[in-house]
Amino acid sequence: MTTSATATTPINGSVRKSIVVRTDVDRAFRLFTDGLDSWWPRSHHIGKSPMTKALIEGHAGGRCYSLQEDGTDCQWGSILVWEPPHRFVMAWQITHECGSAMRTAVDSPGGWETLLQLFAERVHAPEQQGR
Repeated sequence: MTTSATATTPINGSVRKSIVVRTDVDRAFRLFTDGLDSWWPRSHHIGKSPMTKALIEGHAGGRCYSLQEDGTDCQWGSILVWEPPHRFVMAWQITHECGSAMRTAVDSPGGWETLLQLFAERVHAPEQQGR
């Protein structure tokens, strides 16, 4: 299995990550969006209680959120553009007292580069039922 990840930090301070996976575009899109819960780590959440499920609502205006053990849900983003299976645009809506600290966190080890590696592992794993 060969995957490659690249990272760039554009001048505007945003963080860009990419990864190449060996599967068709429909399956990759479906696993990244509908299958988010099958690869997203339980440790990566902003809710007050442990996370039980990570979800993306598949339409423009849809929420990106997690369900928590205490019965609450915690929205962390929204879908701005939904064009399956080639493109979706998500607004990351996690506030942080210092924006540069949040950018550093997402760009650091354990941030999106690690998350994309987890996604690639899920793509290359044999098909499985549920989580």
